[in-house]
Amino acid sequence: MKVEVRPAVVEDEAFLESLFRLKASEDLGFAPLDPLIDLQVRARNRQFGGRFADPSAWLIEVDGVRVGSYQLEPGQNRHLSYFAILPEYRGKGIGTEVLRRLQAEGGDILLYVTPWNTARKLYERMGFVVERQEDASILMRWAASPVC
Repeated sequence: MKVEVRPAVVEDEAFLESLFRLKASEDLGFAPLDPLIDLQVRARNRQFGGRFADPSAWLIEVDGVRVGSYQLEPGQNRHLSYFAILPEYRGKGIGTEVLRRLQAEGGDILLYVTPWNTARKLYERMGFVVERQEDASILMRWAASPVC
């Protein structure tokens, strides 16, 4: 199994929108409400100049097949603002591989996760710790170097 990441391109937009809709329903914790998801999709389109995908979106492929995407905001405290893998590819080490690569780049990584999101177990296994819990989200951090 060969895991690769590459910048998302215009041809990936239909896949990215489909993945976004799936992840949004999981993050909300209930079946997708098309009008609500449609509003989010339109907002993303406006935000990114008529394109669905953020210009900094990355695509995850396994053996040449699109299986997921992530977005990592740069900086000293990098923010993993989006991370999604298709359900049929979860539990196969793909998320672990991608997170290991991101950790190897250096710098802390911050992310928000909902309490019911099963990916939280992956993040904890990869060394992310809870910084604070808000109403429906948990801020987690992976520290590149231990705090003394």
